[in-house]
Amino acid sequence: MNNEERMRLIKSQLPIIGYILANYERSGEDALKVASDYSYELGKSIGQSVKKSMGITENDADAIARVMNVVLKEVIGIGRVEGTPGPMRVEGDKVIGENAGFCPIIEAIKLLKAPWDIICKNYSW
Repeated sequence: MNNEERMRLIKSQLPIIGYILANYERSGEDALKVASDYSYELGKSIGQSVKKSMGITENDADAIARVMNVVLKEVIGIGRVEGTPGPMRVEGDKVIGENAGFCPIIEAIKLLKAPWDIICKNYSW
């Protein structure tokens, strides 16, 4: 991923994080609950959409890992290098995720000088 792609991903996170911070300053912890609920529902919706587009009907660990790898690669941009496996793998009945490297959310938090402990409740994995 080149610097231009990284900046595009970072910039896509700035409005969301800025909105959470503005509402936190105005409404306190209630704003974090709303943002957390919204993020949860958004992620659920994206996952269901990807699952449907892939024609997956199962809910086992393999199906979850396949959907998560597509979401992480195509929607979020993690591990986009062609031919590389996604960060999610299956061990028995568990889905294990590993990722080391660039994270647009962390970079956006740094740019906004946002307190990680506030944003972390909504964005950390």
